[in-house]
Amino acid sequence: MRIDYFRNFIELAHCNSFSEAARRLHISQPVLSKHISLLEKEFQADLFARTKPHVELTEQGKTLLEESYLIMEHFQRAKAMLSKAERSSSPVVAFGGLNRNADVVELISRVRYQIHEQQLDLVLKRKEYQNLPFVEQLEEDHVDLFFSMLNLEDYPLGPTMEAHLLFHNSVVALIQKNHRLAGRECLYLDDFSSETIIVPLGSYALTGRQIIEPRLGALVPPPSIRPIYFEGINDFANIVIEDDILFIEAPLYETFRFPENIVAVPVAPEALVFPIYLIHKAQSSHKMLPVFIDLTLKEAHAMMAERSSQP
Repeated sequence: MRIDYFRNFIELAHCNSFSEAARRLHISQPVLSKHISLLEKEFQADLFARTKPHVELTEQGKTLLEESYLIMEHFQRAKAMLSKAERSSSPVVAFGGLNRNADVVELISRVRYQIHEQQLDLVLKRKEYQNLPFVEQLEEDHVDLFFSMLNLEDYPLGPTMEAHLLFHNSVVALIQKNHRLAGRECLYLDDFSSETIIVPLGSYALTGRQIIEPRLGALVPPPSIRPIYFEGINDFANIVIEDDILFIEAPLYETFRFPENIVAVPVAPEALVFPIYLIHKAQSSHKMLPVFIDLTLKEAHAMMAERSSQP
């Protein structure tokens, strides 16, 4: 099983079109179809529901997509560790944050590809420090940068930090199928008045709370809050939602397999979105950090341009 099969699978899962995925991957559509068929044969599962002109992930496909992100991350890490001796002194950019956000994972993958294509003397390394806030990780030089959802209007960064807006993630409301809002095509802030909203607490707390709570607090009457302790990000897939509502960014929802009685209803972009930022120190002695930031901003812009051009 070749690693590029997983890369091709991820690309197809993102654009839902064999022709578009083949164009982005610079391969022919028959080759892409063959790679996907080999994956399906290997895992003895139908990964996509094929309906013209688009394809959609099956439940088994969604499960494999989550694992494919990890496979690609481990593969890239192994390549860095087993690189030639002369690259052992290559500068390393350490990053953290939003490790399960599908858009951020795709962005990092694209940046890695550009580093390889341009033969840049640069190694990327993801670092995660449980129970240590991202800003502290950055201040203490555990990482060179991190990706995060922040409400910079209400929670501005200090003068030693600099933020770059990458893109906005749409938001979905997770509710039970029999909930009164489940049949709606799109939800707005007024729809959540008098409802009960789940708020993550603990070692993993959704940063989006800083954006959600002020908006909902302005409603009359305001919604109630039901705090739930989250030990880790994987707890999203195991949460008992009951009659309440959990807000989550759409790319993160797509990486988990939720119970069949739970549906995701889109929230109108004009009502609520999560801005995704790249944050780093304003002053850094890392000579390759500006190179990485420039690549990341260009690839983020390219991602959004490609999606806006899709019908």
